[in-house]
Amino acid sequence: MQSDNLPGDYVSGFVDGEGCFYLAYRSENKLNRPNQPKYFRWTPYFASVLRPKYR
Repeated sequence: MQSDNLPGDYVSGFVDGEGCFYLAYRSENKLNRPNQPKYFRWTPYFASVLRPKYR
């Protein structure tokens, strides 16, 4: 490709075949004392990995 921009259909096809979106859930207490609030956290992730035969 000559330009720095990838077509949207190429990117969406690549992500559909090789990509993954997921959420990680975590709960924690900041301090181990009575009556301390418990924190809940959702972290979004995106991963894309090429299989060895395409590298």
